[in-house]
Amino acid sequence: LTMFGDRVNSAAWSPDGRTIAFASSRDPAGNVGPLNIAGGNLYAREVGVVGADTLLLKTDAGKTPHDWSRDGRYLAYTSRNDVWALLTPPSPDTKPLQVTATPFIESNPRFSPDGHWIAYQSNESGVREEVLIQSFPQPGPKRQVSANGGVLPRWSHDGKELFYVAPDLSLMSVSIASTGSTLHIGTPVRLFQSRAFQRNTGYDVSRDGRFLLNVSTTEQIAPPIVVVLNWARELKK
Repeated sequence: LTMFGDRVNSAAWSPDGRTIAFASSRDPAGNVGPLNIAGGNLYAREVGVVGADTLLLKTDAGKTPHDWSRDGRYLAYTSRNDVWALLTPPSPDTKPLQVTATPFIESNPRFSPDGHWIAYQSNESGVREEVLIQSFPQPGPKRQVSANGGVLPRWSHDGKELFYVAPDLSLMSVSIASTGSTLHIGTPVRLFQSRAFQRNTGYDVSRDGRFLLNVSTTEQIAPPIVVVLNWARELKK
């Protein structure tokens, strides 16, 4: 992916749509773990504004931005296979908040609309990746949301559902309700299946509940091939 003339790993829109946060390898950072390759450092650029990019965070490890909280205060990113959150705009003494600290691989963090929870995927089960939720910004016990595997968590606009992709490429929905610090998690329900998820590609959920998928053109049905035998004899007729 190339953005603004640089090699970048990922990008995340600010909630007001005016700024894009991205990781650039213009000043390469060290990388630890397979999910941080070419992550670089975190920058931001205002859309439609001419000027220099703003350096958000520079460390000695690769970083990949994933999501911005709806109030614009925090940018979630992954680094060294853990989930982190950066207070924005950062001040010189701003230190990132480490959300997870495990020997496993956590990725794809997403803030709940109210900013009180953060969902992500983890391979800590040792069998498959699962979707987990924990409180934010204050740490708390994590809860598993998916059943029998799940990746790519996404929240509904009202925060009452959490979606994820199951191993059989089905999009699943789980009802979510919170009462203070208590989280009520429903049973996963299958919505539909799509080969668009087979490459672990992203998707998004619109305000009205529709899904935006990155469908490969190879999924289109090819026109039939017709073979004509003895065509020379037909021409003589």
